[in-house]
Amino acid sequence: MTGPQVLEIDGPKLKRMITLHVAFLLIDIRSPEEYARSHIKTAINLPADIEKISKAIPAKDTPVVLYDGDGVGSRLLVEACEKKGFLNIVNLTGGFGAYRD
Repeated sequence: MTGPQVLEIDGPKLKRMITLHVAFLLIDIRSPEEYARSHIKTAINLPADIEKISKAIPAKDTPVVLYDGDGVGSRLLVEACEKKGFLNIVNLTGGFGAYRD
């Protein structure tokens, strides 16, 4: 038995979206220390807290990409956001580690 289907994006597609200046909110849920060491350009750093993330997203249909270090925790947060009614949230497959490589 598998969990709910979560939409995901891979690193190359995310890089294209950034290069093409596609409008979306990019949220890094790693610790402030990890974010300070290195992060994806245009990302904002928010803790892995559904309430804080919910408040940061301007509208239920705002395009959002969530990422963490490996794509596992952010995947769970995408599921939680979907349960709160957010419609356009995706997980970065493999997280920051896969994006960077």
